Amino acid sequence: MKLFPSLNERLLTIAILAFVSGLVLGLVATVSKAELVTAALTLSATFLGAYYAFSLQSKKAKLEQLQQRKTQGNLAIFNISRIYNMFLCVRNQFIDPSRDSLGRHFEIQASYEFEKNFDFNYAELAFLFNSTVPNILGEINTLHNQVTSTIELINHRSAFHREQLQPKLESAGLVGDGYNLEEVEKVVGPRLTITMKTSTDDMVEAVDDIIERCETISKELNRVLVERLDETGIVSLIPVDNA
Repeated sequence: MKLFPSLNERLLTIAILAFVSGLVLGLVATVSKAELVTAALTLSATFLGAYYAFSLQSKKAKLEQLQQRKTQGNLAIFNISRIYNMFLCVRNQFIDPSRDSLGRHFEIQASYEFEKNFDFNYAELAFLFNSTVPNILGEINTLHNQVTSTIELINHRSAFHREQLQPKLESAGLVGDGYNLEEVEKVVGPRLTITMKTSTDDMVEAVDDIIERCETISKELNRVLVERLDETGIVSLIPVDNA
């Protein structure tokens, strides 16, 4: 274990020792032995007190920094967990019931509008650049951008489904089950069919990819935080089995 682990502690110790040494040498020629011993003891006590106070303050600052980094790391994992749960809901509630259907571009219903309220404090996570995975912030940023664009896609498709597809189906009397795919495509027309198919395929692919990315990045982030900080108080995302 190092006696003076930080640069500031070493500099402070050198400065105090230099001052004390100069003062003692100056006093040797002018004071008695008893007075010199008393002065040396007083100066030693002053030095030890100053060093102890500085050491305590330094340890306090390090603990505060450690806690702050843990908080920001946990918030990042929490945000990834929120993204994960939201897109799991989209997949389970809207996509999976019609995933393997040839008419899924019509059958997957419009969802409620999602908000893009997932923010990451990259400045407070900058210490991760010095981790074993320095590009993890880039991975989080890529995920964030993908989430934003996918939410826009889902909202746009839902609006198109409500405002364009449903009125055409209702006006043609195609409400509920019991109609075939060719009949629907004939009613809505080729342009709307292609638009719905493209947006649906893109949505399904993006949702699956985001769920997988959330599992991978959160696991990696948890590992890096434990390595850089410690395992106490670091949260983790628990993947859903067979999600």
